[in-house]
Amino acid sequence: NYEEIEKTKTRFLSITSHELRSPMTPMKAQLQMLAKGYFGNLTSEQKESISTILRNADRLDKIIVDFLEVSRIEAGRLKFEFKKTNIETVINDVVSLMKTFMPEKKIRITTKIEPLPNIEVDPDRLHQVLQNIINNAIKFSPPNTTIYVCARNEKNTILFSIKDQGIGIRSEDQLRLF
Repeated sequence: NYEEIEKTKTRFLSITSHELRSPMTPMKAQLQMLAKGYFGNLTSEQKESISTILRNADRLDKIIVDFLEVSRIEAGRLKFEFKKTNIETVINDVVSLMKTFMPEKKIRITTKIEPLPNIEVDPDRLHQVLQNIINNAIKFSPPNTTIYVCARNEKNTILFSIKDQGIGIRSEDQLRLF
């Protein structure tokens, strides 16, 4: 029965999400203690690294919460929290974070961001989308290449572009991206 399968799937995702969230709280608490120097002084590089880990732990926690809302996702009712957001700050945060991803490839990420208005957007969802696209750009780019992240205001629309030197996406697969 289709309804029973859907209920089982939802229950499974709910239990799995809960189990994934359980270790997050103590992990974040330990990281916060490290960051505050409870276990000794840290260098500025160590502090920055812990800060990056904490930001990612927070984002991972939000992704896990999304799994808890799988029925809403499937019904197209994903929750958004719109607030006035500086888009340039979001882009720079993502780029800063992604520069630490796969350092062995020595991928450079450069930005070209034209002046943008602050707009009502869900900054976490925007961060998630940009991070996923840049993540893929890094994964599929040859070593020692550059990824270009651009944003501009065009006819009351903010146009984002991310260009890499990877293999590209087949045109028939591009329709399934969003």
